[in-house]
Amino acid sequence: MLVDPTCPGGLALSGTPPNQILTCLTGGGATPVCAPTANPAAPAAGESTTISANCSNQPNANGYVWSGGNCASVTGSSCVTKQRRPGTVTFTIKASNAAGQGAPTQLSVTWH
Repeated sequence: MLVDPTCPGGLALSGTPPNQILTCLTGGGATPVCAPTANPAAPAAGESTTISANCSNQPNANGYVWSGGNCASVTGSSCVTKQRRPGTVTFTIKASNAAGQGAPTQLSVTWH
């Protein structure tokens, strides 16, 4: 068993020999839990909003999977999007870290 006092969440070994990576986990080795927010929360039609993932347990830098609207190809922790017409779009975010991928979380944004 590997022990490192500077890594409170434990260590995870990934990859296959000879290309393996030892990663320090935070949050006890738990997968990310996300709580997405939009700013502004209720934009006007044609106005942009920034949707942020706000995840715990340190997701990988590009370990995000977005779906919904114009965010479908985004791999970072936030997405800037807008709708030309009034309506509601539901966005889904999943994030991963060395412990695995967290459950998907949804946020609906209504343009008025």
